[in-house]
Amino acid sequence: MDERLVAEVEAAAYRAWRSAEWVDLEGWRLHASGGFSRRGNSAAPPPEGNAPGDALGAIRRWYQERNLSLVVRITPLVEQFDAVLADLGFTSEGVTDVMTTQITDGGIGGVAIASTPSADWISAQERLQGVPADLRSSWEGIINRIDRPAGFALHFDEGSPVAAGLAVRDDPWVGLFEINVASAHRRRGLGRSLSNALLHWGAATGARRAYLQVVHDNEPAKALYRSLGFTPAYRYWYRRAPVS
Repeated sequence: MDERLVAEVEAAAYRAWRSAEWVDLEGWRLHASGGFSRRGNSAAPPPEGNAPGDALGAIRRWYQERNLSLVVRITPLVEQFDAVLADLGFTSEGVTDVMTTQITDGGIGGVAIASTPSADWISAQERLQGVPADLRSSWEGIINRIDRPAGFALHFDEGSPVAAGLAVRDDPWVGLFEINVASAHRRRGLGRSLSNALLHWGAATGARRAYLQVVHDNEPAKALYRSLGFTPAYRYWYRRAPVS
């Protein structure tokens, strides 16, 4: 495992997907964003140490005050916490593979990419993802907090948006997020077109490497990304505290 790469990608992803609030508590970074997104509503342990120690109670209370469950994000940099949390009854969920690739400027590729999220892009993503009504403000808050150069891609079919994606640049990286295609329009190459366009946008704006995150058991998506040159870099997952 390349610890430097993991640290770079993790830092870029947190800057791209900013939480509504975060605090440091005894070396732990606590994130909260109203409930949408595990990353945006989870605790990141410090790289050093092997046990939560006395901080765990205070961390749990911090999340309870926000009506959130305590969820801890485990990456290879803090994997020593995994067994400890498992022994405390924390259950595993959200296993995700991070994939990376080198990119070069090849042009935008015919897909329109905007620098800000339009109302059509927002509504399309909420529909394509099935964002629950009570979490839409939380999701929209994450999108509206993006303060890095970003590209918002939207594909229309007969006047209706059927696919959407997002890229956020953080030199030398560009991250791909929210690549979603309507179920009736899958297997038509739209995911590939969007991903390619966003990669080209990233390269054209200065990025030289790309990363993305894909659910571990989503083999069709992983096959698509492998065909675009992405290779596995590392894996992360979450540990959710037992109900007290």
